[in-house]
Amino acid sequence: MKTITFYSYKGGVGRSLTLANIVLRLSELNKKVCLIDFDLEAPGLPIKFSKFIKGPLENGLVDYIHEYSNNGILPKSILPYCTKFSINRNSNLTLIPAGNIDSNTYWKKLSSIDWYSLVYENRNSVSFFLDFKEKIRREINPDFLLIDSRTGISEMSGITISLLADDVVVISANNDENLQGSKKIIDSLSNPENSILGKTPKITFILSRIPFTDLPEDRAKEQLLVSKVQSQISLSLNQDFFVIHSDRELEVSEQLKIGSEFDGTSIQITRDYLRLFERLTKDVLTQQEVDRFENIKKSEKLVAQAFQERTFEKKIQLLDQALEHNNENFEAYFYKANLNAAIQKYDDAIRNYSRIIEINESTGPFISKFIGDLYLSKGDIENAIKTYKKYLPSADGYIGLGDVYTKINDYQRAIQEYSNAINHHNESSQAYNKRARIYKILGRNDEALNDAFKALELDPNLAANYLTLAEIYAQLEKHNEFYLSLENALKIDSRSVQAFLPNDSIYRRFMNEERFVKLLDKYSISMNNL
Repeated sequence: MKTITFYSYKGGVGRSLTLANIVLRLSELNKKVCLIDFDLEAPGLPIKFSKFIKGPLENGLVDYIHEYSNNGILPKSILPYCTKFSINRNSNLTLIPAGNIDSNTYWKKLSSIDWYSLVYENRNSVSFFLDFKEKIRREINPDFLLIDSRTGISEMSGITISLLADDVVVISANNDENLQGSKKIIDSLSNPENSILGKTPKITFILSRIPFTDLPEDRAKEQLLVSKVQSQISLSLNQDFFVIHSDRELEVSEQLKIGSEFDGTSIQITRDYLRLFERLTKDVLTQQEVDRFENIKKSEKLVAQAFQERTFEKKIQLLDQALEHNNENFEAYFYKANLNAAIQKYDDAIRNYSRIIEINESTGPFISKFIGDLYLSKGDIENAIKTYKKYLPSADGYIGLGDVYTKINDYQRAIQEYSNAINHHNESSQAYNKRARIYKILGRNDEALNDAFKALELDPNLAANYLTLAEIYAQLEKHNEFYLSLENALKIDSRSVQAFLPNDSIYRRFMNEERFVKLLDKYSISMNNL
């Protein structure tokens, strides 16, 4: 059982996300993994894996420690404090969460634990935590134990990096506070005199969220930055230095991206995680697993090449090659399905989306919406409804059903389904927006405005939300508000707005207005293309 602790001096550097991506790679190799969420004051692992963890978390690490520190009871087993889950059909994952953070009991237990007494005054404290680790080894028997540590310098972080870890991954952003704090930790861990068990862990330092660019001058600047930080941190010869670049989507919302849109930074951050994975699993994997990992890397590289290609045929060819190397590559299937859908090869797209669900059933609620939409595009209403219903009560399922009834002009039933989505998921901007559009069609403008404003409140960065508002204002003959809303939509995503304009007759009323023509011209939209 190899134990790796992921540590950062400050939060917001992608520590939990880095751990989660290593878990994804280990699961691809069918490795048995145990994860511990030791960031007890701000636990994040259940959120990272929320799509895959079924049911509420009842007990966790805080409950286990509280039994010993406050009640003097050493739990006989670790299993009551664990939650098992999977992210694909081969994965075998166990999470020891912090606990049920939605419960007042959790916070009462956490605040009542005297960490100083537990760690420094209790002569059995080392034995307690070593016994905790031994229970994991004996009862779960994972290949890897991955620990998400608390930030800062504290008793909790000291346990995870000094006592439990074989390897420590130290993650830092590029600022003085992060770098100085990380250096203190690395210097402390590297000093044999500070070792509790007579050994020092291997250390991997990561400079995270560095903007990615292919421009030679910017790459040179990055190398200068890396050299400066390496000098500042002063790593020894057997300690590694990595860079993990930033991702535009992760700057908005940290997430595990299965089937995401591709851009250059997404590809680069995948490469970064692959390199880190290779380092952390060095001398641990069997030759067969090494070969499997090499095929995974080749597959990822071919997907990246497919993204760079311009022709449909070459993209598909590269994606097929990627799937030959790794026939469970989610991104390859997703990208291939998107390409087929774009040229209206709906059956091919459906097969590729369906393959994703075969590999990982937990993606069903997300992927089924794409499949249902394709059936709807084909005019196959029966299969569209069947697909959307399969994963109710997901928001996407209800929204899909609303789209079906909108298509067949059953507006009352459409409102009902969009309302179901809102009732079950009241933060669904899309459901509010789509219901607003139906209210607009029915002339229920006050209700349409209420929903349109709610959609914008939930997601002010979605062009479709401003378009809906623009159309309602046009219907109300509030032309100034119409133009302001339309321009807001164009500022966010002029390409999608251009594609949408010809499909709604409400815009044709403005085609001959000078203000409308100038506004489109401002965003390089030709009237000839409408």
